[in-house]
Amino acid sequence: MKFFIPLLAILLLLPPKTATAEEPLFRLIDARLALMRAVAAHKWQFQLAVEDSAREAIVVEKARQSAIRAGIVPDTAEAFFRNQIEAAKEIQRYWFTRWEQGLAPETAPDLNSEIRPQLIKLGHKITLHLSSMNKMSNLQSEYDATVSVEGLSQDRKDALYQSLLNIEQYTNRLQQILDTKTLRIGTTGDYAPFSYWPDDAPLPLGIDIELAQSLSDRLDVEAVFIRTSWPTLIQDLVAGEYDIAMSGVSLTEARREFGEFSHPYHIGGKTPVARCEDKDLFGSLAAIDRESVTVIVNPGGTNQQFLDANIHRAKKIVHQDNRDIFKQIINRKADVMITDRIEVQLQAALHPELCATMPNNLSYQEKAYLMPVDPALTNAVNQWLDSAMTNGIVLKAFEKNRQTGAEATPSQ
Repeated sequence: MKFFIPLLAILLLLPPKTATAEEPLFRLIDARLALMRAVAAHKWQFQLAVEDSAREAIVVEKARQSAIRAGIVPDTAEAFFRNQIEAAKEIQRYWFTRWEQGLAPETAPDLNSEIRPQLIKLGHKITLHLSSMNKMSNLQSEYDATVSVEGLSQDRKDALYQSLLNIEQYTNRLQQILDTKTLRIGTTGDYAPFSYWPDDAPLPLGIDIELAQSLSDRLDVEAVFIRTSWPTLIQDLVAGEYDIAMSGVSLTEARREFGEFSHPYHIGGKTPVARCEDKDLFGSLAAIDRESVTVIVNPGGTNQQFLDANIHRAKKIVHQDNRDIFKQIINRKADVMITDRIEVQLQAALHPELCATMPNNLSYQEKAYLMPVDPALTNAVNQWLDSAMTNGIVLKAFEKNRQTGAEATPSQ
C-alpha cells in the first residue's frame, strides 16, 4: 500500500539549501543537486520519464556557450555538466524507487515556472565559479562533506569531482577564438553605414560587417554576429558576450576603462542634421540649444553623451530605434539630430529633405574596434587592420557600403 504526503511537508523537514553568488562552488553544486528531489516529484506526478535527452542537449549547449563567455575550454565544461546531469538523474531515479515503495508525494512545484528558473540561476553561478577556480586537488574531503545530497552515490560524486579537476581555462581571448574557430562580433545593427541589420535578415550589412569578415578570414575562423546595443555595449563586453565590437564604435576614454581599442580606422566628428528648409536656423550650438527646438537622439552612445554635455535648454527626445530616427525629423516630430558626419552624409544622400547645418564638425572623433583587455587579441587585430588600411581593404569597404541602410529608410 502506498502512502501519500504533500511534497511541501517533506521539504520543510529538510535543512534549507539556498545559495548566493558569494557561496563556494561546492555549495552551489550541492544546492543544484538538492533540487532534483523536487524535479523528480514533478516528473512523478505527471508520469514523465527521468531521461529527457532533448532537454539535456539544450542544457549542454547552453553550458558550452556560457563556458565560452567565461573563457573556459568548452569541452571541459561540457564534461562537467554532463557529469552533473548524470548525478541529477541518479538522484531522481533514487526517489522514484523510494516512492514506488510508498510515501510518494501527491503534489510538486511546477518544473517550468518554479524549479527550472532556480536551476538556470544556479547553473550560471556555477559557471562563474568555474572560470575563477584554483587547483582543487586537495579539496576532495571538503567537497565530499559539502555535496551530500540523498540519493547520490560516491562513484557519481567522484566522477563529478574529477570533471572539476579537468576544467581548463584559456590563457587569452585570441587562443579561445583560434581554438573554437569562432570570432564573435558584437554589432548594434542600427548604425548605417557601419552596421545595419535589415528586418528578418540572417546577417547584418555595412562597412564593419564586411571588415569583420575580412578579419575572420585573416584569423581563419568563422564570423558570428552577436546583437548588442549602445546602452549595453560595455555590459556585454564585460560579460564576455562578444570578442570584438565592430559597429562604428567611437573611441572614448570612458569605454577604454573597460576594454582596449584597436588603432583608429576612421576620423570624423559630431555635426547637426535638420530638414533642409530649416538648416539656416541651426548654424551653431547656441541656435540649437533653445527652448523652442526639439532635438532627437538615440540612447546609450556618444550622441547622447554629446547632447547631455552641450544641450541644456532645448527639448530632448530619446528615440529607441536608431534605424528610423531620421524619419522623425522628416515627419516634423523633431527638428535636429546631432550625430557623426558620416551618418549625416548618408542620410542626406538618401533623403533630399535632410541637410547638414554646419560645414565643420563640433567634435573630433575616432572610430576603432573595442575588445577586452587582451594584448594577444589586440595585437592580432591591429596587424590585420594596418594591413587592411595599407592594401585598400578598408577604403573599399567604405566606398562599397556608403549607401547601406537605404532600403530601411525610404524618404517620406
